[in-house]
Amino acid sequence: MRTALFLAALLAGCGKTEPRPDPGLERKPVEADVPAYAGLEYVDGTCKRNAGFRSMTQEYRGDAKPEDVLAFYRTTMPVHGWAETGADGKTLIFTKNSEKCSITVGTDSHNKVVVKVLVAYKG
Repeated sequence: MRTALFLAALLAGCGKTEPRPDPGLERKPVEADVPAYAGLEYVDGTCKRNAGFRSMTQEYRGDAKPEDVLAFYRTTMPVHGWAETGADGKTLIFTKNSEKCSITVGTDSHNKVVVKVLVAYKG
C-alpha cells in the first residue's frame, strides 16, 4: 500500500511542464531611447540584452495617420541619440553607436496604424 501511494505521488509530479521563459528576455513596451507614438496601444514586444547589446522588437497599433507617426519618429529619434541613415517608403532606418533601428509604419485591414520597431546589433 505504501508503495502504491509513493508511486502515485511520484507520478503526480510528472505532468506537463510549462515552458520556461528565457531569463534574458524582457517583455516591456518602451525602451527609454526608443519612444512610442502617443495614443497607440502596445501589442507585443521583447527585449533581450547580452554582453552589452540588445535585440528588441516592439509592435504598436491604433488610430493615427501613418505620415504623422513617421514624422514623429523622424523628429524624436535624433533627440535620443539616433541618426537617420535611410528611409524606404514606410520604413525609417536609424543608427546609434553599434545598434541599428528600423521602424516600419503601415495599416492593417481595419485601417489602424501598425508600427513595428526592431533594434539589433548592426555589426
